[in-house]
Amino acid sequence: MKRYIKPIVYCSFLFIALYLGIFRKGFSYYTGIGTSYSYFAAQKAIRDSSVLVYYSQGLVHHVYSGNIDSLQKAYGFSSKDGVTEVSSIVLKIYNLEINKAIHKRLGEIKWKEYQFKRDSMARKYEIKLIEKPH
Repeated sequence: MKRYIKPIVYCSFLFIALYLGIFRKGFSYYTGIGTSYSYFAAQKAIRDSSVLVYYSQGLVHHVYSGNIDSLQKAYGFSSKDGVTEVSSIVLKIYNLEINKAIHKRLGEIKWKEYQFKRDSMARKYEIKLIEKPH
């Protein structure tokens, strides 16, 4: 009996170390389960009737285009950059569910109104960049 205790303890320790270090992190990265970016987290956010959030990966540098974040909040959603905890496929699935919910909440007319205002803000800023003397 004593002969089996040491190998069992070593194997248990090795299994726990692998699970917490490699398997769990890899599993969460490729499935999103256990993070706030999974399909199930998107469904929960949709049911909560809270402000829906689009996420993007990496460091995205945007040119300032007015108060786009205020416009998004007025229509009931927002966007955040810099998610690296999950793969891009998991994030696309999350954003697809959020996008469906936003379209359902706003309807086609309000969604087109938002796009028009966003594009107008972007064009206004582009014109200011061109006219500004250096």
